[in-house]
Amino acid sequence: MTRRFATVCVVFIACALTLFSSPSQTQIQAQAKAHDPCEDLWFTRNLIMDRAGLCFASELGQRVFGNQGCLGTSVLVDAKAARLLQALRGREQLLNCQIDTSAQGLRLPDASWRMLMIDLPVASQSASICIGWRADPAPLHSGRDSSSARVGIVRPNDTLRYRHDPVGNWHYVTVHDSRWRLKAAGWLRHSHRDGTGRRQSCTQVAAG
Repeated sequence: MTRRFATVCVVFIACALTLFSSPSQTQIQAQAKAHDPCEDLWFTRNLIMDRAGLCFASELGQRVFGNQGCLGTSVLVDAKAARLLQALRGREQLLNCQIDTSAQGLRLPDASWRMLMIDLPVASQSASICIGWRADPAPLHSGRDSSSARVGIVRPNDTLRYRHDPVGNWHYVTVHDSRWRLKAAGWLRHSHRDGTGRRQSCTQVAAG
């Protein structure tokens, strides 16, 4: 093998690895726009009720949460939960959400992670994606408090989805690999934006 041919091979392989490991702009935009907050809002609202002991009458509620150990069809929630319920219902009304409660399930890949959260996120009307986390590894928490349980970690080169309202410097994110497979989810604390409006700590950002 000549030196020139070897060099060409190395360059070709490097380009091929970049091509197949890095998401295209079309893929990025499609993932950013693939955001329907209505199912998300329904899930969070009913998770609150499930934790309060509600016995679900709808097929969807029973399939997603089950009725094991439920208390009844009318339950009480505390003041914090009541405020969150009001915010969720307001967002659903704003978006004119219509959930088919006879459905067999939800398209919510992070549902199992959401069950671990002590602070529940509110789905935003828009979404964005951080391609290539370039900061140090950062823990994901179950709540908006550094003392809350760690449920995951963000590592360099991970892809992060932002689809929920931030609260201060806390952001509920889902973490994915280069093929968009879900790795973890939870509350991440970091300074969200710099003075130019672009997210710090990301190689590339796409908004939906």
